Amino acid sequence: MQNETVQAQIVALRKQLVNFGNYIAIGSGLSGEDLAQEAIAKALSTPRDLTDENISSYMYRCVRNVFIDINKREARKASLNGVAFDSEGDAQGISHDQAIADMLSVPSAEDVVLGDLSSEMKDALATLHPGIRETFLLIVVQGMSYLECAEYQNISTGTVMSRVSRAKKHLQKALVSA
Repeated sequence: MQNETVQAQIVALRKQLVNFGNYIAIGSGLSGEDLAQEAIAKALSTPRDLTDENISSYMYRCVRNVFIDINKREARKASLNGVAFDSEGDAQGISHDQAIADMLSVPSAEDVVLGDLSSEMKDALATLHPGIRETFLLIVVQGMSYLECAEYQNISTGTVMSRVSRAKKHLQKALVSA
């Protein structure tokens, strides 16, 4: 079991984790509350050597992993219930990986944010590289620090700063020309 300080910090992140869960669960039928609750339960029941610096990014990864695990499980169920497979285990006409990828195609975390924006801004955000867009939204919408975002995405802080800068420049150009 983890020390009480770490437990308290994990529980204190609950609201942010629920919001993040809601962002990534759009269109999937899952609730951010359920994703956050499962991630917190797993984190509290698994002994980890967590420090104050990495608790936040660890918990965001837990929520994302819970979401991915649930979607993979549901995709396997769906693929077994109504998709014909050949002798090699591939869905007829497409690979098993492609069938799962197709079933997992749900709106991304950005789609929540995009719903409240002008069509010009939506178009401009849509033209960003997905990695740059995710970094930009984690910093701007989620309010993560550059360090937290870097730990979460497993990239350097300099890369985070560069991506945010590129996103701002790209969005500025796109909106001026629109």
